[in-house]
Amino acid sequence: MKKLQCAISQCLLGEKVRYDGREKLNTFITQELSRNIDWLPICPEVEIGLPVPRPPIHLINSEIGIRAVFVQDESHDLTETLRGHASSMQEKLLNVDGYIFKARSPSCGVRTVPVQGEKFLTNGIFVEAVKKLLPCLPLIDEEQIADKNLRVQFFESMLSYRATREK
Repeated sequence: MKKLQCAISQCLLGEKVRYDGREKLNTFITQELSRNIDWLPICPEVEIGLPVPRPPIHLINSEIGIRAVFVQDESHDLTETLRGHASSMQEKLLNVDGYIFKARSPSCGVRTVPVQGEKFLTNGIFVEAVKKLLPCLPLIDEEQIADKNLRVQFFESMLSYRATREK
């Protein structure tokens, strides 16, 4: 069987692209899952031109909704740039069977991102934009994929998604 194609947050593959100049290598992903998956590494923050290292960003709740802004300068809003980048990635993402994101990232977290001053968790800005563009694309984060049941569901979803996509 042909390997699955999966987009992934680039830091999880050991690339030093995070805001603090570090990586978040996930050896389970790179050693175990790589047997069955070809990766499309993506770091939306680097791809929109932010440097490494860079000031951290966080999510805030404003009158116009959830926004991604720099922690030390909330007037610098990255929300529309991240959404636009998701749109520019749509064609590449049409060729993947799933996407593994970095948990708790203001760009890439899947239902794990705190909103400053609020008591709820949400999706990162890039994740939310990808979900709107490709609502059926299977999404998971690196913490969820560590759970065997969620991992099995994710792989089944990717196989179903591929079958639908290839019709």
